[in-house]
Amino acid sequence: MDNILYALLYEAIITAIQPTSQLLLKIDRPHRQESNISYTIPFSNDHLLQPNNTQFKNIVDFYLTFHEIDETVSGMLVTNLINFIQDVILSFGGDNHQSLNVYFEIEDHNPNASRRLDVEVVIQDLEITQRKATGEEDSECAICLEDLQGPENINTLFCNHKFHHECIVTWLHHKTTCPNCRILIV
Repeated sequence: MDNILYALLYEAIITAIQPTSQLLLKIDRPHRQESNISYTIPFSNDHLLQPNNTQFKNIVDFYLTFHEIDETVSGMLVTNLINFIQDVILSFGGDNHQSLNVYFEIEDHNPNASRRLDVEVVIQDLEITQRKATGEEDSECAICLEDLQGPENINTLFCNHKFHHECIVTWLHHKTTCPNCRILIV
């Protein structure tokens, strides 16, 4: 396994504002398009103290692995997080009805993380900018080799190459370059 630097911060604050406890998960990726990713995950103190309850663990693990935190590291981080929260709950002296705001921040300096989130940002932009072909566009889609004229919407990439919307979205899920000029899109 490569050496990947993760900086972690755990913090728990007792709160009377909300009726349930919640985890505020934040993933910072300094050199990515989507650099600040945040989730709020509610949880029950009683359920978290049960030894066989894996629902909370699975949810947090899903978010971490979806955002390309290494699976082995993710499992260790989630286990340590749950142990931290359980210790805080147990420090209440038997009063499991205190609500918590638990802050868990990860700063991820993994230079090899895939660009899945960046691809999703580009695809969201393509969703907004898709349009019908005009009469001046007499070329064909380099992906499906069909004429750009027709009922399908098209997109123009920043390199000025045009594709059917569905074709370029499917393409970007597999490759992150323009099908024509191979310039990096993401």
